Amino acid sequence: MSVVLVGRRPGAVTSAQTRGFSPRRGRFGVAALVGAALVVAGCAAAAPPRPRGSPPATPTGSPFVPAASPSPAASGWPSLGVSPSSSPSVQSCADLGEASPCLAGSSSVEFVSSEVGWVVGPEVVLATTNGGRTWQAQYDPGEHLLGSDFLNSQDGWVVGETTLYRTTDGGGQWQSLGEPSLPLWSVHFISPLDGWGIVGSNAVAWNPVEDGIEAPPAGGEVAVTTDGGQSWHELGAPANAESVCFADASQGWLGVPGAVYRSADGGLTWQLAFSEPEVVGVSAADDTFVECAQPPAVWVYFHGEGGALGHQGYASVATPDGVHWQVVLDEPYVEEQRWGPDVPEGPGSYPGPFSVVSTDTAVYLGFTPAVGCGGVEMTVASQGGTVLGPELTVPVNTVASAAFLSSTMGWVVGAGFSPPGTGGCGSGTSEILATADGGSTWSEQYAGRL
Repeated sequence: MSVVLVGRRPGAVTSAQTRGFSPRRGRFGVAALVGAALVVAGCAAAAPPRPRGSPPATPTGSPFVPAASPSPAASGWPSLGVSPSSSPSVQSCADLGEASPCLAGSSSVEFVSSEVGWVVGPEVVLATTNGGRTWQAQYDPGEHLLGSDFLNSQDGWVVGETTLYRTTDGGGQWQSLGEPSLPLWSVHFISPLDGWGIVGSNAVAWNPVEDGIEAPPAGGEVAVTTDGGQSWHELGAPANAESVCFADASQGWLGVPGAVYRSADGGLTWQLAFSEPEVVGVSAADDTFVECAQPPAVWVYFHGEGGALGHQGYASVATPDGVHWQVVLDEPYVEEQRWGPDVPEGPGSYPGPFSVVSTDTAVYLGFTPAVGCGGVEMTVASQGGTVLGPELTVPVNTVASAAFLSSTMGWVVGAGFSPPGTGGCGSGTSEILATADGGSTWSEQYAGRL
């Protein structure tokens, strides 16, 4: 394994040596409390703790059919499927209190084509079939939603607080599948039947969040399904699993605090592929998030400990082959001692979401609280992470998730600004924005409650 540090001679930093990992059954204990997720709007309430178990799956052939959508006046949901000019008026978070539509960190956005996409908020699933020009409230299961994975225009899964939900018709109907003995935090499918997930249990309200996907703060494990999520079994994996992705039935990647593991046999065994260089006095990453590209490529985002003096450490690396690693960017105020002074600076002093387009391209967002309103920035990494584009401003106050189909076409979910004269920066009203020119300009597609 080799590591390339931009502008530095090869070998200046030595990463961990690859070693085998022997799988074992059993649960890993909950160890520590983590800081609040930084992509959450300041007024958003913490997600409730995850329960230790969940009801069994509903019998096969008994689809969960959502009731007719209630009227906006009865449900509190804004009228959807309208132009941005018809969006509900923005209200102040402080005025709305616990009923606030403040953006929660688990809001996620996914597009499977230029026309078909979903946004999964803390309470509702929105869908579009025209590139986001209109959005429809598709499903409200009545519980906190943690994340989602959509495979194509028909097959998708949404992770709820106590239940995994599945659709096979693009969201027309949803089936309640239950969950494993340990609750699911995230799922990743490569076919309508085959998927992997992170399971774990804890009594902590704040959890790591990356691009709208939550993870247990400690004690996470890997689980696998071969029947579309109706049944799961746990795999032996390195302790404290936080994120997992597979590019095909064999090749997968696993993120644990400060390190990345690789599997070539569907998750039966794991080998250490990369770990953050150890630096005296600088803590390793609290959280590690992986996103697969074409096998065996992967992009990795390390999130550091809680912020200090307006900064939180973060860094990203990528590999096209699982052997040669490129350091893409970092937050130099905290991470320069680890990665060196010549690594390109990431967007913002706090990490935001990132979206992998291909082996060559990924999009990163971040924000800088010290600059006040409008502190969200983005940059496009190309040529496998060796080239960073200019930093561009995203017109939201905070950002929770992003989905890019190319280096130019993408969507973000964020929290909007307060109206002029109301005081403060963030209204907490959720917004969906789209760009067709790589972030130079943005159009608002939706503003309201999620």
